Amino acid sequence: MDPLSFLYIALGVAALLVAIFVCATLIYVIQILRDVTRITDSVSETAERVNDYLVQPFAFLSSAADYIKPILETVKNKRDVLNDVVNEKVHKAAKKIRRKLREMEEE
Repeated sequence: MDPLSFLYIALGVAALLVAIFVCATLIYVIQILRDVTRITDSVSETAERVNDYLVQPFAFLSSAADYIKPILETVKNKRDVLNDVVNEKVHKAAKKIRRKLREMEEE
């Protein structure tokens, strides 16, 4: 076997090894990309669930609060007005009772 034939055989073996290495690397990269796709799908599902179960209810409560807040403020204002009216009537009634008691004591 002359040196040139040996060189061609060595180069052929080297090229074959490089081709095998490239194929193995591509297979490994394909597996990684499949895993990345699965993980991305899983993260997407998790994000949708978080949106469905956490974000949307809070958004609903926030929008409901925007509608309920004026009603609660109105109720509070009416309650304050009623408290003022009741307190005024109680004070008037208390004055009348004190006056009657004084009149009764004077008799």
